[in-house]
Amino acid sequence: MLNGVYSDDETEFFRHVYNPLQDPTFLAGQSMHSSINFQPLEELIESIFGNGGQTTFADESSAVDNMRRALVNDPEPLDTLRLLVGRTKTKLSIDLSLSFRGTESPAGDPSLCGCSMDGFTRHQYSYFKNFLSGNRRSNSEVQKAGETIANYFANIGVIDVLGDFASMSTSARQNIIEEAIVPHDGRQSRAKRQGHGAEAEIARVIEAIGANIRPANKVSHPMEGDVDFEDYSYDLLVDDDNGNTRAGLISLFHTSNPGQFGVDKTAKTANYLQSIESYNKTVSNGEDCELWSFCDGAGFAMNNKALRNVLGSVDDWVQIKSVWKLALSLNRRDICNVEAIAFNQDFYSDDELDQLERSLSSVDVVNEGRVDSSLREVEAGEAVLYV
Repeated sequence: MLNGVYSDDETEFFRHVYNPLQDPTFLAGQSMHSSINFQPLEELIESIFGNGGQTTFADESSAVDNMRRALVNDPEPLDTLRLLVGRTKTKLSIDLSLSFRGTESPAGDPSLCGCSMDGFTRHQYSYFKNFLSGNRRSNSEVQKAGETIANYFANIGVIDVLGDFASMSTSARQNIIEEAIVPHDGRQSRAKRQGHGAEAEIARVIEAIGANIRPANKVSHPMEGDVDFEDYSYDLLVDDDNGNTRAGLISLFHTSNPGQFGVDKTAKTANYLQSIESYNKTVSNGEDCELWSFCDGAGFAMNNKALRNVLGSVDDWVQIKSVWKLALSLNRRDICNVEAIAFNQDFYSDDELDQLERSLSSVDVVNEGRVDSSLREVEAGEAVLYV
């Protein structure tokens, strides 16, 4: 907490809150839609409607039968159909698992997927594409699977959607998919990648100032698993040169309403603090550990209780704009060596800069004047560190 600079914790938080329209976006891993193959959609529309999408049907069953044949011929359009009706892979796999379980198998099995009605097994999304491909299935089973899947999509309105798409130009329907449908489908994946990407940025700063981090490959592989300490899982740990854990970071990044999941997770922050406090009673002076949170995102404005749970249950916190705080804390505790800091004068007001300079006694504030050219610059949010 920047005591003396801001009137309270929430004021500091929202002063530094992440702004997706202005601030850099750190994305870890690969996008689930890094490239889009539109050809299966074009072929599907032609297969179902024919004549460049101009054919009409006396009844829907003809369109459904054409869809069945198209899916049996090439299961890839399953991806496009899923997007058009707003089904995630998980939701679709659950729905189709139920549909297959309730469909009589032409091979004499209890059901099309072989599952009994006494229980329920959710098959993976890939299972259905493999089934349509005829992987170890008889032709009658594959045809039945195509019929079952085509009827499922017809029941949730995909024929009408495809009919509307067929009346559009190729570029128009591709624009709709790229700009409206795909971003919506990948929002959960993007949020996860963004949170891990921000953690990697924090790790980059901490590593650059000479501190030891765990996982050691957090910067290069931010999507990999967390690390355990005192029976709790952390997104990042900072060790001193003697191998003592001196800071544990838990990540809470909410760009939209945290919802119940966010509330539950933030409520558990107090348990982390109790664990750290118990650990500190067992170590010598100068080996204590602090609990930090990467806590950011305007979504916390939807639930101030969740925000207060975090800010009141950690030793301190950082945001994308204030990554420098953790670096200065580690410097104050002799875990690394930061010689000076220069704040972004386009972000901080003159009054804030004055208050910051007065409150930071362990490092030189060099908003004005020259810096020793032998020092290395490390960008850290709205500041530059010199090490």
